[in-house]
Amino acid sequence: MRIIWSDATKASYEKLIDRLLERWEIEVALNLEKLFIELEENLTNNKYLCPESKKTGLRKCTIHKLTSLIYRIEGERIEIINVLPNRTNHNY
Repeated sequence: MRIIWSDATKASYEKLIDRLLERWEIEVALNLEKLFIELEENLTNNKYLCPESKKTGLRKCTIHKLTSLIYRIEGERIEIINVLPNRTNHNY
């Protein structure tokens, strides 16, 4: 299973890490990054790991109580659609 990140999704992730680094100690950002890596590893073994979201064809993983990852399965690859804070109002 191959995982694909779009440029926009990579930018969202980097923005999230930057905000953490501005507000918290580096360990907080490193811990979140570790959670992302673990999730990617788990998704490569089980593409249906996270539940379906409100939008058809998408799945939503809660990585941390404040952060979620949205992805879609396309054949033998997983496309990361968005990384977003759970505090925002989103329709996923």
